[in-house]
Amino acid sequence: MRLRPTPRARGAMISCLIIGLFWTSPSQAEAPRKLRIGAKTFTESKILAYMLWHLAREAGANPELPLNVVGNEIIWDMLNKGDLDAYVDYDGTIERLQKTTVLPDGIGSIPLAFENNYKVGVKQKSGLEKISDLKGKSGRLELSAGFHRRLWPKMKQRYKLNNIEGVEWDPVKHPMYKNAVERVIAGEILGTDVYSTDPIAGQLKLLEDDLKILGTYKAMIVYRKDRVKGSVLNAFKRLSGRISEGDIRKEIAKVDSGSSLESQVAEKYLRDNQILIGVAFTLWLRRKKENLPEPEIES
Repeated sequence: MRLRPTPRARGAMISCLIIGLFWTSPSQAEAPRKLRIGAKTFTESKILAYMLWHLAREAGANPELPLNVVGNEIIWDMLNKGDLDAYVDYDGTIERLQKTTVLPDGIGSIPLAFENNYKVGVKQKSGLEKISDLKGKSGRLELSAGFHRRLWPKMKQRYKLNNIEGVEWDPVKHPMYKNAVERVIAGEILGTDVYSTDPIAGQLKLLEDDLKILGTYKAMIVYRKDRVKGSVLNAFKRLSGRISEGDIRKEIAKVDSGSSLESQVAEKYLRDNQILIGVAFTLWLRRKKENLPEPEIES
């Protein structure tokens, strides 16, 4: 025989259901989203992302580990949509993506002290100094896909490089990026394109872009103003002007050699240059002295 609940028991059950709908335990409540820092997939971007991560931690935030994102368009879109809060990009890249140098409302920037520009590299003892010196020369330039599609047609036309063949670097035939540099040194090809902060660029003679057609790519922190503020923003600003092109090239070389991880070189650089030392303790002491609440990143 099935027992039926009494009216009193039914009332108690309904009350419990109603309370359950409107009450959530602290463990079930949705916690505020942590600060989210992005990185592109190359070494330089990862090192800089970890610098931001260490700075945010020292400022009292609790950031997630940097998120690796593939593609310039995707990471920029994630920042604008609020899926990321900060990362390091380059003014030339952002200008190309949005067709203007003016940042959207709600997005701020902090300039760093170095550029990472496209360079054309040839043999050290080639006797060439600038791209215009290639005029009248013959040979083959093996170029990355982006350079070949966007910059080579303009470079060939403006510099009148009629006798030079520009071909897209073949990642299947030559899977290692450094192979193009090695072939330049061996005299198998005339030149290739490299990034100015890449340690391997030091093995080549980098030609001056005397007609200024390759553009400049100044590094800068881009961030959401509604998420990066207060002590975290001030911490990020301390990186401005504190890392040069030579500095970042040395840090990249440490990672590329396999001797250190991106997070390790980032923290050591910040501490060696007194960008991190004592910050966390000073903020903690001030909060205790002035009875200030712990910083919180709200969703």
